[in-house]
Amino acid sequence: MTPGDSVEAARRILEEGNTSLKVVAAHIRQSQHTEIVQTTASYVDVLAGSGDLAHARELATRILAYDGSAEAQAILQEHATHGPATPSY
Repeated sequence: MTPGDSVEAARRILEEGNTSLKVVAAHIRQSQHTEIVQTTASYVDVLAGSGDLAHARELATRILAYDGSAEAQAILQEHATHGPATPSY
């Protein structure tokens, strides 16, 4: 889910008459959470691509500590396989 998806989902909820701020806030929190994982995973890609495997592994470990879900693992794996020096996590 991208931030744009979350905004669109919030708009649909409001249009459907459900104006609960808790529901909208939950969508926003999920969007922010996903954005944090995706952005930080891209930093793993940069570190691995530059050959700094130690820091790439450290950052990957921190991402998984923040969110160990299958979705976060897939995002991390996708970014980790882009660079020429692919670390194994």
